[in-house]
Amino acid sequence: MAGAGAGRERPVERERHHRPTLARPQPVVGPTHPVEQGSDLRGRRVDLTGVDVVHVHGHLRTRSYGLPYPSVYSVPLRIVAEVPPQSPPARRPAPRVRLGRDDWIRAALLALAEGGTPAVAVEPLAGRLGATKGSFYWHFRDRADLIEAALATWERTATDEIIAELETVADPVERLRRCLEIAMALEEDEYPDVRLLPSASDPVVAPVAARVQEKRLAFLARCFRDMGFAPAESRRRAELAYSVYLGWFHQRLVSRGPATPRERRAYQRTAIALLTARDG
Repeated sequence: MAGAGAGRERPVERERHHRPTLARPQPVVGPTHPVEQGSDLRGRRVDLTGVDVVHVHGHLRTRSYGLPYPSVYSVPLRIVAEVPPQSPPARRPAPRVRLGRDDWIRAALLALAEGGTPAVAVEPLAGRLGATKGSFYWHFRDRADLIEAALATWERTATDEIIAELETVADPVERLRRCLEIAMALEEDEYPDVRLLPSASDPVVAPVAARVQEKRLAFLARCFRDMGFAPAESRRRAELAYSVYLGWFHQRLVSRGPATPRERRAYQRTAIALLTARDG
């Protein structure tokens, strides 16, 4: 019996409180530098061929089968190379986001609202967007082209598209109420168009601002005519309604700060009641 087991390798010893599940370790090739159980292998590379192991907290641990992971065993591994500890790779800078035409237009509108046309300059806008001037010239011929595109976008989104949507409302009073509601919601925007009006004397902004104002007044006048008011009276009430809108924003910008939804609704109800009231 003794001779039969003399050449047989002893089973892998287990750590206290754990039952071994690996019958015996697989042989590992390499120079003769044995590694004992729990050896600190930080900064070293070992040949793990044929052994199911994992390196945890600088110590070698085998993956057990059927027992909670990890269980530690005395595995006769051999160091095959020594390497210096590796420092973590340097973090690469985040890639630049590719900017589209609309990104530049939005930045230009913000600049227009903040400082008029002099504030629309390529280099400051590129810095704000984290872009290069090459990105700008991919989308626009020059600064004037950008300003023209920004003003056209403002006219379309803040006037033409809103009027087209409101024209589908049959009841003129409800149409006026929704117009005021949509217009006052611009307070939540980063560039309410009322802030563009101080630039109305600029030769580039002036024709666009005049056209936008006339479109809005014409729409408001149609609302009052549909309520039965005479054309001249409809125009006067349209101008009053537009002044109600502008006055609200000027009050907020000058001293009072953002309004609550409840304050906006109260203002809108009172304004509609006054604007639609009939003499006598």
